[in-house]
This record gives sequence, structure tokens and C-alpha cells, in this order.
Amino acid sequence: YTATTITFYEFVSGIVFTTFVMFVFGYGYSSEIFHLSSSDFSYLLILGSICTAYAFIGAVHVMHHISPFTVMLTYNLEPVYGILLAILLFPEKEVMSPHFYYGAFLIITAVLLNAYVKNKKRLTKRNLT
Repeated sequence: YTATTITFYEFVSGIVFTTFVMFVFGYGYSSEIFHLSSSDFSYLLILGSICTAYAFIGAVHVMHHISPFTVMLTYNLEPVYGILLAILLFPEKEVMSPHFYYGAFLIITAVLLNAYVKNKKRLTKRNLT
């Protein structure tokens, strides 16, 4: 299947499941969340189509070339570089605890170790043939 088809089915499934949960269980949702101004609607359209759907289609397409495990492992870096970018942009407001640095170190080590092991396996396989 193409990345667009897979994304379409995943997003439709998400909409159906979310709608089911909202209407069956309620969980404090009110009808006020459905009253959007035209600017809110346009921002949601941009976020939903470009920032979410296009990025998701790209991620699914990449999984045809890279293993899903590697893709998900690199997704784990998002909080790390997001927080590091916040520290660069707002240095006086961002104070990180040592736990953040421990966690960032573990995530980066896992990503680098994954790349090392995969390259080592590939080189070993190439040398055997």
C-alpha cells in the first residue's frame, strides 16, 4: 500500500475511535469545543493537513526504506531537541533538572547504539558475501 493510503486509514480509524469515546463516555466534553471562529478553523486546517498529515505520510514513506524500529527510536529524540531548542531560544526561562540530562543521554545513546549495531551487521554481512 502507498503511504497516503495507510495514513488515510489510520486517520479515519482515529477519528472514528475518538468520536466513539467522546459520545459514549462523555469525559467532560461540551459542545463549546465545536464552535470555532474562521481563523481557528483555518489554523486547525493548516495544522491538520501540513503539520500532521503531510508529516505522517512522510514518516510512513520513510518506513519503506528504514525499519519502523529505527524510525520510532529517532522519534524519541523529539522531546530532547525540542527542549534544547527552548533552552537556546529562552535561556533565562528554561532550567532543566539533572533528570532531563540523564534521560537525554539515555535516548541519544540508544539511537547511536542502534545505528552502530545496524551498520556493524550490514558490514559483517557484506564481508561474508
